[in-house]
Amino acid sequence: PGMIQNEACTRSFRRGLGFLELAMMDEAISEFRKVIDLEPDLLLAHLCLGIACAERGKADEAMRELRLVQALTTEPQALSITHNALGNIYADREQYELALTEFQKAVELDPDFLVAYFNLGAAYYNIHEYEKTLEAFEHIKESFPRDWEIYFYLGKAYSQLGDEKEALVNFLKADYLNPH
Repeated sequence: PGMIQNEACTRSFRRGLGFLELAMMDEAISEFRKVIDLEPDLLLAHLCLGIACAERGKADEAMRELRLVQALTTEPQALSITHNALGNIYADREQYELALTEFQKAVELDPDFLVAYFNLGAAYYNIHEYEKTLEAFEHIKESFPRDWEIYFYLGKAYSQLGDEKEALVNFLKADYLNPH
């Protein structure tokens, strides 16, 4: 029975990851819950369930899973992903100061986690810290040359700081990348 349980667990985990990639969150949640039922100590399953719940708007369940992972791991990348997901939950609630703290921890733990820098820049923008907004987005723009949103945020931040020339350059780049 142990072998069958292990195979079922592996199958559910792989299906869960596939659903997560396809943004099919209800299905991902269902698969990761099956994994946790079979292997309650598998922290990666708790992390994935927390992320899927957060994406689906199930903030309380997401926070429960993510806090569990935080309490039980010292692995920097897992902690970074956890902090980023918690930051997203706070940002969705428009609690930008709390979100900012989580995104800062995420990039401290994993300086290569560029998505967390994007989120950090957006949080800074939402609390009107435009110089720090520029720092975060300038840090990642070379890595995502086709991401119109980065240039849109840069344009908005430069505009808020009174640099109309840089604002215009960035708005034009954003418009070029996404004419809609």
